Amino acid sequence: MANAHRQRVEVEVNAYLQSEIRKAEARAATAESSIEQKRIKDEARAIELRKREEAKVEQDIRAAEVKADKIVANAKEEAIKMMAYAAEECEKGIADSHTQAERAKAEREEMKRREIAELKDRAEQMKITGELPFYEKEKKGMGTKVKHALACHHGA
Repeated sequence: MANAHRQRVEVEVNAYLQSEIRKAEARAATAESSIEQKRIKDEARAIELRKREEAKVEQDIRAAEVKADKIVANAKEEAIKMMAYAAEECEKGIADSHTQAERAKAEREEMKRREIAELKDRAEQMKITGELPFYEKEKKGMGTKVKHALACHHGA
């Protein structure tokens, strides 16, 4: 009987041990499965976060590109305005220059006509009065007059 009891105890202990080992393995498998599920969820969260951040960065890049395009467009518009203004000012300057040149030409022509008319009047008067024309010497410049005055002064 002692041997039978011992065998029964051994069988019971082995069964208990096998049961506990299966329970421990099941708990380990459950824990491992739980850990794996947590890892998968964490990876999915990280991937989702990365996608959101990348989308935000891309949106920021697009917004910056739009702003840059607006800045470039405004700069081009300003440049066009400045070029148009410069062209307009150039045209005005050229027109003013032509106007002044035409005015100066007209004044010179008018002066020439008056001078010729005066000369003709004088010649007519000379013919009427019988006066002979006298020729004036060439007018000397200021430098020549000063030189002449100094030369005369030293000689005296």
